Amino acid sequence: MKHTLNTPQQQWVDRTLAGLSLEQAIAQLVNITRPMDDPDAWRRLLDQWPAGCISLRTKTADAYRTVVRAVQEHSAIPLLVVANM
Repeated sequence: MKHTLNTPQQQWVDRTLAGLSLEQAIAQLVNITRPMDDPDAWRRLLDQWPAGCISLRTKTADAYRTVVRAVQEHSAIPLLVVANM
């Protein structure tokens, strides 16, 4: 699905990208996959190994929502979240 950004959205992307260090920009290409339900474990993992995308497997939908909410609130840049629905 192709989506064209409006002007404020494109400006946010441009500002965000321009503000990234080389290491931060490269981290946006990394996808971490782990079968963990613990939001604190995810936060620690992302502190150690910054990534732009996560792929998680949880036991319940509630656990999935909890982890996604926690890591998004913890991340300076919104993460892409892989979902297999």
